[in-house]
Amino acid sequence: MSRTITLLRHGQTEANLADLWQGQGDSPLSATGRAQVKSVAQRLSGSHYDLLIASDLGRTRATAAALGRPVELKSEWREADLGTWEGKSKADTHDEHEEFVAALKSGDDPQLGVTGERLGDVAHRIGGALDDLVRRLDDGQRALVVCHGGVIQAAAQLVLGAKHPPTGLINTSLTTIQYDDDTPRLHVFNDVGHLPSEVPNGATEILVIRHGESEGNVAQRWQGRHDAALTETGREQARRLANVELHVSRVVSSPLARAFDTAKAVANSASLDLDVEPDLVEFDFGEWENLTAAEIEQRFPEEWHAFRTVDEDIPRGRTGERFEEGGERFHAVVEALVSAAPGLRTAVVSHGGVSRAYLAKVLGVGFADRYRYSQLRNTAMASFVFRHGVSRMSRWNVAPHLDLR
Repeated sequence: MSRTITLLRHGQTEANLADLWQGQGDSPLSATGRAQVKSVAQRLSGSHYDLLIASDLGRTRATAAALGRPVELKSEWREADLGTWEGKSKADTHDEHEEFVAALKSGDDPQLGVTGERLGDVAHRIGGALDDLVRRLDDGQRALVVCHGGVIQAAAQLVLGAKHPPTGLINTSLTTIQYDDDTPRLHVFNDVGHLPSEVPNGATEILVIRHGESEGNVAQRWQGRHDAALTETGREQARRLANVELHVSRVVSSPLARAFDTAKAVANSASLDLDVEPDLVEFDFGEWENLTAAEIEQRFPEEWHAFRTVDEDIPRGRTGERFEEGGERFHAVVEALVSAAPGLRTAVVSHGGVSRAYLAKVLGVGFADRYRYSQLRNTAMASFVFRHGVSRMSRWNVAPHLDLR
């Protein structure tokens, strides 16, 4: 039974523009916010949703109204109650916020703005709202919820099972949660493909890109380090990707042809040299290399059972890598790239398996949690932002060149 919930953050408000705390108070959409809403409405115009729900606050009502569809207003989808911080500038509350963050790090769950909600209460409220909504959907149905940045962060953190939330959401970004039976999976996070391409803001960022479709993907083989070529579809995906303004200062690739050829298109478009990093290769699948799942199950039934049914992180194909090892390897490459290019955006073109393992490393979750989020689609992108030595996911599985044609 498959159901989908898409969470849409409201357009930019005057309070967002002024960098004010905005919880359950309200502020009108800014001129930029109205333009953002127009863009996302155009993007969604051809999409079918069986339910459209919005928080009952003014900024979400205004965003939902632009979609031109009947909408249900639900207070449980409101932003967090920020207590005494409401309407104040973030600069003026800096010291109070630092104390709040320190309390969180020590394991406490203090109230937001002294008198507001606790993050645990917000998570409980949003978890209940998600559960109630998914129960209303039949197999194959889809819902769109117009809500708030903090709400979407809480939802993503719940689905991912992560200790800390991902980064803040961009106004009018789209985040999609897919349900297989009652099990949620984060499919897309913070997608703003309908907005103009963002120029880096001085943060250190790694843009992880999966290669285009390969012959092994089509044959559903566990390619690993088998060097399969791109299909014609894969080459077209790479061409479309190269037309996206990524604003990267460096492009680094796995040496395998399916990644290298994808990366070459990106580097050429940006007039950059292409660097090759051997440790960006896909998992070593050992004796499973280039077999289908059915072939692996038939030839290695005990190992397959341990891997797929018991969720044991065993060496792939007896002699290959474990999931955690692949994530550590990828992490070491990223750390070196971050040190070499602080304040810049670097594109890393690699593979579906190791990029998934790297996200697990960033989130602090284990092998058994890998199904909490989708594998990157071919030529889809993920973004990781680094501040004060800490990496946080800021986007996942975003592919405007595939979704917007």
